[in-house]
Amino acid sequence: MKRPKHLSHYKDCRGKWRCYFKRPGEPQLAMPLPIGSEAFWTAYNKALAGQAAGKRPGTLASVITEYYQSAEYKTLADVTKEDYRRQFDRFRQAHGHRLVVDLQTKHVNKSWTGWPIARQQRTTCGTA
Repeated sequence: MKRPKHLSHYKDCRGKWRCYFKRPGEPQLAMPLPIGSEAFWTAYNKALAGQAAGKRPGTLASVITEYYQSAEYKTLADVTKEDYRRQFDRFRQAHGHRLVVDLQTKHVNKSWTGWPIARQQRTTCGTA
């Protein structure tokens, strides 16, 4: 059988077999073993379709996904939604796999300084 795309399968240092789905720019997802089982193909097809992202409860990706479905987000102007989505999707791509309970102020501050609006504020603050 030919190995499916975006799959890494190896034996770890303790002799346990591991299997991960990893697409460039996305976090890796542990896949059920054995390869070829019904559980494997279900998880693999979901990962290929991009359905795995944001589904793990307690992750930043799941919180962002919930926000997109909220009444508050739906009442925003279209241009605001586009701007928020652009910023949140960028953040989700980099940090969506992380757990919300592990989030600290220093993490947000460090990530926020790279966002375009934060760079603009740094360059315009203090100028007359």
